[in-house]
Amino acid sequence: MPVDLSRYANNSSRMRRVLLTTIVGVALLFFLLGGPLRTVPAGHVGVKDFFGSVSNDALTRGIHLVVPLTRVVKMSVQTQEIKEVRSDREARRQQQHEGRRDRQHENGPANYPRGTVAQP
Repeated sequence: MPVDLSRYANNSSRMRRVLLTTIVGVALLFFLLGGPLRTVPAGHVGVKDFFGSVSNDALTRGIHLVVPLTRVVKMSVQTQEIKEVRSDREARRQQQHEGRRDRQHENGPANYPRGTVAQP
C-alpha cells in the first residue's frame, strides 16, 4: 500500500508560516506593551534608565520613541519662587527697633542717657 507524503510536505510549509506569524505577532505585542513611546511634560526633562544604565542625553519636552522596557525618569527644571513671610510679632519688633534707632539719630549723642556710648 503506497503512502502519499506530498500532503504532509504542504502542511509543513503552512505550519512554518503560522509559526512565523505567531512569533512576529508576539514580538510586536511585546514591543507595544513595553511602551516605546514616552511623553515628557513641559517644565521637565526625561532621563533614560535601561536596567540601571543611565543615558547621558536628556529627553526634552514632547513625545519620544525609546527602546521598550526603558524607564524614563521625569525631573522638574522649573524654578521655584520662595517668599519669606514674617509673623506679626517679628514685624512689630523690627518697627520698634527702627523707631528707636531713628529717635536716637534725631536726638544726637548729647541727648543719650548717662553711661551710654555713642555709636557711629
